[in-house]
Amino acid sequence: MEDFIVRIYRRKEENGGLFGVVEEVGVEGRTPFRSMEDLVRILRGGCFEERRRAERICLAVPATVEGKDLSGTPFSEDTVIEAMSPQGAGFRLKSRVHEGEELRLRILPAWFGLRRKARVASVARGAEPRIVGVVFR
Repeated sequence: MEDFIVRIYRRKEENGGLFGVVEEVGVEGRTPFRSMEDLVRILRGGCFEERRRAERICLAVPATVEGKDLSGTPFSEDTVIEAMSPQGAGFRLKSRVHEGEELRLRILPAWFGLRRKARVASVARGAEPRIVGVVFR
C-alpha cells in the first residue's frame, strides 16, 4: 500500500474547487491536480488528465521509442503507451529525456506500420521509469 502527502494550495470554485500536488512517500517528485477527479485518479494509480485539448483514452499498446537521452546519446527503448489522444500520448521511459526533445514512436505490431514523430511535452518526476507525455508532430 502506498502512502501519499496531499498539499492543497488554494481553493476556488472553478475547475472543481481543488488545486494542489500529491507526493508519494519515498518517491521523488510531485504530481499536480486541478480537480477532485484528478486527485482521485492519482491516488488510485490510474491515468490522469492534465491540460488536455482532447480526452485521452487509457490503453496498453506496445511501442518502440527512439531519440536522444539527456547526454545526447541515441537510444531505442520498448515501452507501452498507456494513454493516447489525437494530439499525443503518455508512456513510461527508463531513458531520461528533456522537455522539448524530439522522439520517434513506432507503434507495434511492426506490420501495422504506424510511426509518429513527437515532441516531449512533460516528464514526470519520481521513480523510474518516468511517465513521459508527448505531442505528435
